[in-house]
Amino acid sequence: MLEEYYKYKTQYKDYIIIIKSGNFFEILDKDALIVNNIMNYKLSKISDTVKCGFPMVSLNKFLEIIDKKNINYIIIENKSISSKKEYKANTYNTFEFDMNSIKYNFFRINKITKYLNENAYRDINKLLESMEKLING
Repeated sequence: MLEEYYKYKTQYKDYIIIIKSGNFFEILDKDALIVNNIMNYKLSKISDTVKCGFPMVSLNKFLEIIDKKNINYIIIENKSISSKKEYKANTYNTFEFDMNSIKYNFFRINKITKYLNENAYRDINKLLESMEKLING
């Protein structure tokens, strides 16, 4: 999916690339951050980048909101463009993010979450005490 995303992203830099994957639509990298900002979809990780997605049944609602924001998009199904929308007053580039910082922080959060999941009952009191010291100064 990443290869497919970056293939289309080189041609359609100012578009959100939406890729159909089974019964879901997936959005990657900066596009996922933009969609997260607009729709508040949960971000997750694929390889070294972020992604978000939504079920097929939510496509019309998603596109309605994206259309109101005048954001260009293409939908990829079966490795080809099935739908494309372009606006003269495209607002895609009004969403600016420091991708490296976001990816790094996302990686850090995942690492902490993994640690907590693996060690939840072992050192939880020590961890909570350390966190409380940080919060309380």
